Amino acid sequence: MILSIDPSSTAIGVALFDMTGRNVDCCRLTPNYSGAACLHKLNMLANELKSYIDDMKFEHREIAIVVIEQPPTHQGPRSNPGAQHQAFGMVGRVLYECDLKRIYEVHPATWTGNRKKENRQWRIRQTPGLAMNQDKGGDAVDALQLGKWWIGRNKHLLRVELTA
Repeated sequence: MILSIDPSSTAIGVALFDMTGRNVDCCRLTPNYSGAACLHKLNMLANELKSYIDDMKFEHREIAIVVIEQPPTHQGPRSNPGAQHQAFGMVGRVLYECDLKRIYEVHPATWTGNRKKENRQWRIRQTPGLAMNQDKGGDAVDALQLGKWWIGRNKHLLRVELTA
């Protein structure tokens, strides 16, 4: 299985694919906490992600590859880059604790082509049927797009996994 992750300080978008590249699951993980980004919220997000990974391993077998979006190096005036980097570090810690070793980090500009979020998400939102209120911030859709982008460019790695 391939797990694609879009981390943020408020939610984590995840998408799961089988080794042929078929999407199996896509969702937005959020803690039951409405406060600002803080250590408590990040710990709750970590617990949500660990629980998701454990559930997916139980349902679908091992996760062979993880693709994760790196925190951006430049953000808009309303963003909190420190919180983004903390969320990225928290995801890395969870992946380490879950013993996931094949991790590919992708810079956002690499896979988005610097297209605006709204423009790239409109089309892909039609596929899984995620309503805007189910994916505020577009985290799940971004994880889905990131995974599809990575799989499209790394089919040679998937062929090796399928024959192993």
